[in-house]
Amino acid sequence: MPEAITLIHQLQQWARRTPDAPALHERRDDRWVSTTWREYESRSRAVACSLLAAGIQAGDTVALLMPNRPEFLYSQMGILSAGGVPVPVYTSSTADQAAYIISHAGARIVIVDGSGPHALLKAKQASLTSVEKIVRIDSILETEDAWTITWDEFLAAGHGTEDARLDQCIAAVEGEALALLCYTSGTTGFPKGVMLTHTNMLYMSRVACERYGLANERMLSYLPLSHISEQLFTNLILLHAGGQAFLCDDPQRLRDLLPEVRPTIFAGLPRVWEKLQAGVEAAVDSAPPWREAMVRWAMRVEREAFEQGSDAVGSTLTRKLADLVLRRIRHVLGFDCISYAFSGGAPISRATLELFASLGMPLHQGYGMTETSGLLTTNPPAQADYETVGTTFHGVEIRIANDGEILARGPNLVRGYYADETQTGELWQDGWLHTGDVGEMRPDGRLRITDRKKELIKTSGGKTIAPQPIELSLKSIRGVSQAVLIGDRRHYITALLTLDPENAPLVAAELGISDGASLKALAQHTRIRDYLEESIAQEVNANLARHETIKRFSVLASELSLSDGELTPTLKLRRKAIHARYAAQIDALYEQ
Repeated sequence: MPEAITLIHQLQQWARRTPDAPALHERRDDRWVSTTWREYESRSRAVACSLLAAGIQAGDTVALLMPNRPEFLYSQMGILSAGGVPVPVYTSSTADQAAYIISHAGARIVIVDGSGPHALLKAKQASLTSVEKIVRIDSILETEDAWTITWDEFLAAGHGTEDARLDQCIAAVEGEALALLCYTSGTTGFPKGVMLTHTNMLYMSRVACERYGLANERMLSYLPLSHISEQLFTNLILLHAGGQAFLCDDPQRLRDLLPEVRPTIFAGLPRVWEKLQAGVEAAVDSAPPWREAMVRWAMRVEREAFEQGSDAVGSTLTRKLADLVLRRIRHVLGFDCISYAFSGGAPISRATLELFASLGMPLHQGYGMTETSGLLTTNPPAQADYETVGTTFHGVEIRIANDGEILARGPNLVRGYYADETQTGELWQDGWLHTGDVGEMRPDGRLRITDRKKELIKTSGGKTIAPQPIELSLKSIRGVSQAVLIGDRRHYITALLTLDPENAPLVAAELGISDGASLKALAQHTRIRDYLEESIAQEVNANLARHETIKRFSVLASELSLSDGELTPTLKLRRKAIHARYAAQIDALYEQ
């Protein structure tokens, strides 16, 4: 196909090239309902016509507050076709968070699904002065509401818009026009509106697909489409390489849907891989002794082959036999058709990387941010490793500043933040984008991330400590699910830990703790504490400098959660919120 100028053109090309091929799938009543490429484009045009009828003009913003479903993509492409700018909002947002993004972006229309998001906006109606209409996809209105219309009413209003007018709007959209106003998750303050152009996003999809030879892929879209990672897969890669996206509106259903979809490519945040890892480990631990021994042998063979650089499955008879065992595990997980599995968005532990390498599906780590259209580096094909996030893409440059900060430039990097010159000035300095991450470039051109610049801990003794590598070591202790390092402006380092719902009970059983104990009870149990204390001493502190060692720790009664505001929508730690919520436990760790 000729090279497209915008995302809209890519959609048009697939609708003409493979009109009857399935593009999107939605789960309804325990079955998958398909949408063809022709239908995808047609329904996007219908949304665009309705937006034009509503008075949307070039550059106007329209917000989307809904989970992953076809209407999200119809709306996103329809907004672009009308010359507007889509603004996705996390469905996990509080009323204040959603209102801030919608108001900051100046959205004229908000498209939502269901009563929950609608009620969220109604509660903030007085402050949402830019919003003219709310469109509800479920087409149910509990009461008369002049501010809200149904999806059917919205689409009906566009029937009078002429195709020629829409075609003129599409033709007027240029590569440097905004294609997405993607707000950051706000780990260090208010969310920032990252201005992504069509050129940014098309370049990113092209170099990513070229690196891995992607074509006609099958993917499961489960991360929020308000996050750049899912935009990269469900929109950019799908529109560039073709294939099918299976839309999951509830990430909690991921384990059930993976075996149904059997994706060819899959990306997960470290927390997703950790959860899958915990399930595998629990299943292996509880298997009959003969089966456990066989699986552990197969995993050891595969891991050693990976670490020795042998990537051709079946290169030896021993490995062929091991693969017969591992193939069954991958089939149960839903990864038996996988070509590439990716991890990004946050640091991932070596133990997790080793586990999936031992299953015959090594995780290719990637590094990037919303401001870089999702990626700067990835492990190249068949070159995944435990220590680095790989090499840069063609046309992308990276250098390390004197203070260790990673600086970048390239066609996929955005020009700045929406309506925020101050933050844009901090992002771009002397022609380089400042990532805020600290890292080092190895002689072979591979990048290693060491920490976030703003998350570095400085003790009262003047020592600077990177928390993330130590937190990863803590999370590698069997039975531990999350870890937060504490110590900024304190005399010594401490940690908050949470227990893994799947593996902690198995650890408890081995320690002779009776079955049925809740996580809350285990968190307070003396034997669990003794086990953790010994594990920290042997597995973590033994590998740290004296000023980095963990002197004391507290086990929380439950895991940190998104709903309690302790995690971002991308499952990163909200350190400020965690410090505030657990201030009493933290202070107790520093009492003499």
